Amino acid sequence: MCGIVGYIGNDQAVPVLLQGLEKLEYRGYDSAGVAVFSEDGLKVVKSKGRLRVLSDLLDGGKALTGTLGIGHTRWATHGAPSDVNSHPQVSEGGRFAVVHNGIIENYLYLKQHLMRRGIQFVSETDTEVVAQMLEYYDKGDILETIEKVISKGSTPAGMHLSICVDEILEFLQIQPGQRGLDATLGYGGHSRRMLEKLEGSGHLYGLDVDPIEIVKTTARLREKGFGEEILTVRQMNFAEIDLLSEEVGKFDFVLADLGVSSMQIDNPERGFTYKAEGPLDLRLDPEKGVSAADRLKEVTREELTGMLAENSDEPYAEEIAREVLKRNRKKEYIRTTTQFKEAIETALGFLPEEERREAVVKSCKRCFQALRIDVNSEFEVLYSFLEKLPGVMAPGGRAAILTFHSGEDRLVKHYFKEGKKAGLYQEISEEVIRPSAEECQRNPRARSTKMRWAIREGENSHRN
Repeated sequence: MCGIVGYIGNDQAVPVLLQGLEKLEYRGYDSAGVAVFSEDGLKVVKSKGRLRVLSDLLDGGKALTGTLGIGHTRWATHGAPSDVNSHPQVSEGGRFAVVHNGIIENYLYLKQHLMRRGIQFVSETDTEVVAQMLEYYDKGDILETIEKVISKGSTPAGMHLSICVDEILEFLQIQPGQRGLDATLGYGGHSRRMLEKLEGSGHLYGLDVDPIEIVKTTARLREKGFGEEILTVRQMNFAEIDLLSEEVGKFDFVLADLGVSSMQIDNPERGFTYKAEGPLDLRLDPEKGVSAADRLKEVTREELTGMLAENSDEPYAEEIAREVLKRNRKKEYIRTTTQFKEAIETALGFLPEEERREAVVKSCKRCFQALRIDVNSEFEVLYSFLEKLPGVMAPGGRAAILTFHSGEDRLVKHYFKEGKKAGLYQEISEEVIRPSAEECQRNPRARSTKMRWAIREGENSHRN
């Protein structure tokens, strides 16, 4: 996790930035820096080490003047701790200084894209890629430039790009006056586009179990002008759609996006990613159930092996389970994301060095996924949702589901197929629909997405 502070005002920026970074100081950071803009242009001072090193370089703030600035403490994810890898990162022409918190997954692709166009890089960081892209694409309108950078796939942490939006809207064929359900509200990107299709007439219900993100998403949609007369948001599990339908009626269209949102992944405190240090939690609702760390503490070797194999097709399930249980016997319990990653690395130590790095990355992705599925009972919840889905759909209603791994897709395929045989659905997708190559380039997290759809038996009175 990184500490980020910004200041604009009448006072000198550096003392304010240093004070702010001190309040955010945490154990794991490896370097610190500030960037200040003044009449003399953009100036950056940064260094490897703790804040006191930076403060000495800045002479407590006297060495760098200006009333607008940013400050950053870095926890290394790309590049070893060094002065040059410290943040802020500056573009080649010195016009942009950038700090950010999170991971830019396709930064190497973007870096190669810029290098082919003559851009020279000095650091190993993904943040410099953003700075260089901003300068490369800037034509004088900063908002337009930022949109251009995002469209190239450099999505800042905490921002979520909704997947398969065009494909979903094309299938759902939303009409004004209809009643719809976004069973997995998330960031609200899909909901916003579905609400636009209603053109102010009809109603959309949005469900989510995450008590943290649902508040932010509701506020975001309200700010877009979608009030209570057209949008109702409920904190509830989509396994309970039958209870909602009993209250409000059947739905003309339903969407379920089974992926974890970027806001959850990019927040180290939620423990969803192996790429940043944080508590190994992985609960979609951190107020309920047990954390992933507590689950690992009590799990048996047989349970863990089965969990990893069944939930994510992990080929090294036995080796990883053996390592976790070995640590448990020594009372070296896994409490953080980094400790779980280290256990996986140790378990795969028998692989040849040239294979190990890539294997560890893939196993980390699979194991975090498998553990997340387990602590949130995701398969059980999906079973319940799919069983109840036909009963909450209006005649001729349409349902689209986005899945992100083979286990989910197999379940959706099975239930849709059986539902058609039973006469519940008049039509289902025979093949999966995938995001376009262009979308996958823009948003690497879309690559594993599969979309399936079903149409309820009967005629829908709201459709033209």
